[in-house]
Amino acid sequence: MDKETIARYAESLDTLLNKDENGVEFWHARELMKYMGYTKWENFAKVIQRAQSACQNAGQPVEAHRGNRLQKRGCRSR
Repeated sequence: MDKETIARYAESLDTLLNKDENGVEFWHARELMKYMGYTKWENFAKVIQRAQSACQNAGQPVEAHRGNRLQKRGCRSR
């Protein structure tokens, strides 16, 4: 992927960026799911699980790379 394409993706991804009260940046998984073209949560959850496994395999704590906020259908925990 060329630098221009990466820049376009990064710019559009920034539109989904949120910040908490401490200025910590985060994205909501369900918004990322749609952005990445997934239509079913179950399929995207598998992607999240693979990413968590990759963190563990790299010796990185999963908690350092994902928030502890949960989002359930119809209810956002913030």
